Amino acid sequence: MKTVMGTCALCHQRCRLIQSHIFPESFYKNVYSEETHKFVTLSTNPTQPIGLEQLGIREHLLCGQCDGKVIGKYDDYIARWLYEEPVTLPDRYRYSLMFKGVNYALMRLFQLSLLWRFHIAKGHGFRSVDLGTHSETIRNMLLTGDAGTANYFPCILMHPKDISPTLTGGITCPVSIGTDQWPVCRAIAVGIVWMWIMRADASSNPMSEFAVSTECQMHIVLGTDKISDGIKNEFIVLDRAKDMQPNADKLSKWGFGQ
Repeated sequence: MKTVMGTCALCHQRCRLIQSHIFPESFYKNVYSEETHKFVTLSTNPTQPIGLEQLGIREHLLCGQCDGKVIGKYDDYIARWLYEEPVTLPDRYRYSLMFKGVNYALMRLFQLSLLWRFHIAKGHGFRSVDLGTHSETIRNMLLTGDAGTANYFPCILMHPKDISPTLTGGITCPVSIGTDQWPVCRAIAVGIVWMWIMRADASSNPMSEFAVSTECQMHIVLGTDKISDGIKNEFIVLDRAKDMQPNADKLSKWGFGQ
């Protein structure tokens, strides 16, 4: 394997860079084919060929220490929260489910780390994310374990209504939505819509109340028909994209249904 030397995006030390995951490995659990432990990548660009990946989207961004000990700590927490930790039944509200006992610091730092990774990634699918000078602030928060205030780039989670198997098993790169006043970065993974309000102080935005709080509570918003249909349409477009590409027949050869 070729050694890549460079400056670690987190500790700023010159060192050997490893292939760091943008989305954590645990997010691919429902994406991998059971037979091949690989997954297909699709683009709505008809000139972009279908790809086959085995270890998730990765780039040479971090040193081994930062990837394993710093970012890894936050990725390990979200994996446990999603798949392993016993979670008490959430309180049901009209528009959300509220989970108690969430580790505020680790959940916040995971969410910020994911947004920060979107920002530093060089891949085409991440170009819409620009933290500006806040990238340095978040970098220091990740290094020191400082989760900051709940209203600093808060992340709201949403569960689309009548979720489909396609949506559960898909990951989309982040896109910019929202308004000039309240810009939002949105990505979809593990059947959850992850939405960051791209403001250093979102306290006046009503949606920020659904983000993880210092009281160790976090809501998952229940999506409306309109929002869910819009998100599902994105996957329909990606699903149709395979038919536009010249090597779509590879899907069946790789063991994936057309």
